[in-house]
Amino acid sequence: SGVKSPLRMDSPLDIANAMKVRSDLDLPGGHLIANPIPATFDIPAERVAPWIALADGEARAQGIEGKKVTPFLLQRVFELSEGTSLKANIELVKNNASLAAKIAISANTLD
Repeated sequence: SGVKSPLRMDSPLDIANAMKVRSDLDLPGGHLIANPIPATFDIPAERVAPWIALADGEARAQGIEGKKVTPFLLQRVFELSEGTSLKANIELVKNNASLAAKIAISANTLD
């Protein structure tokens, strides 16, 4: 994203350990884990931004609000991208599930 993070961890074990330390110290809060989409499925921002802008404008023009916004945007971006966005979203979900499993497995080694 280009946004700098104050802390970066690149291994599931490091992430699991940080979560354990927070829990052991009874610290409030949580962890935001940013896990990028695999590069082979990435859609460059300059390509996807116009689809999102158009879909957002259509949602506003049609008075779509609240919980109905996200499904509308996902469907319209799917249509505008001719299915490319769905493939990217599926790969993102798979990548997130894979990382979550690795963190969980690592967490079990810390007990």
